Amino acid sequence: MGYGQSGGSTTGGGTPSGPILPAAYINEFVQVADVSQGDELVLLTYVVPVDHILYLQRIVTGGTHVAEYRVEVEGGIESLLRTHFASPLHVTHEFFGDPNTAYPIDHNQTIEIFVRNYNQETCGTGVADFEARLQGVLYPRGL
Repeated sequence: MGYGQSGGSTTGGGTPSGPILPAAYINEFVQVADVSQGDELVLLTYVVPVDHILYLQRIVTGGTHVAEYRVEVEGGIESLLRTHFASPLHVTHEFFGDPNTAYPIDHNQTIEIFVRNYNQETCGTGVADFEARLQGVLYPRGL
């Protein structure tokens, strides 16, 4: 059985093919204003709590201008997406699935979401606003 699956019995409301409970749904959101042209910064940092595993499902990033968004776990790049003038100014980094197929991230590991403002001065001041939303399911370890 994979982590988060039960072996035919139910625990805390789970089903034989569903997740073991208790689980916490993580939905972290942050907005950053006035990012200068060409600047890169950390939009959001999330550290998985001690004795838990996060099943990362998706990260949605966006802003008022063209940008590059990078998702790192423990310093390794897991996703790199860019927006363009001819496309929507938001992107979704999919690690998706139910908690049994999402991206498992162990306790004390850090997820960081970076943004680089690619706005051109020809589009105003070059300053832009950005946001990020991290979504996943958090389980205690050892269930």
